[in-house]
Amino acid sequence: MGLSRQRLSRILLQGESPGIEACLRLAQAQDRDPATVLRAAGHVGVADLLAALYGAKGERTTATDRRWRRLRETLSEAEVTAVESVLVSLAGKRPRK
Repeated sequence: MGLSRQRLSRILLQGESPGIEACLRLAQAQDRDPATVLRAAGHVGVADLLAALYGAKGERTTATDRRWRRLRETLSEAEVTAVESVLVSLAGKRPRK
């Protein structure tokens, strides 16, 4: 997980507040929403920034998701509709896995 036993013990048993990196490692190891873990540790500002950059609470996004979202933000609604039509057409021509 990237945390020493001593550090984890101080966090869990002594109530020591974990730093931002420790929070992210805990969230990853427990498959938890990182913003929720950060908020619980008192890093509210960082949690809000993370949620603003990468999606709403609990939403899992990949680098590809974020790239598509940024691309979509640059397109008009007509262009989005056209791209969606092309993707649907291409998907319909491919064999299912």
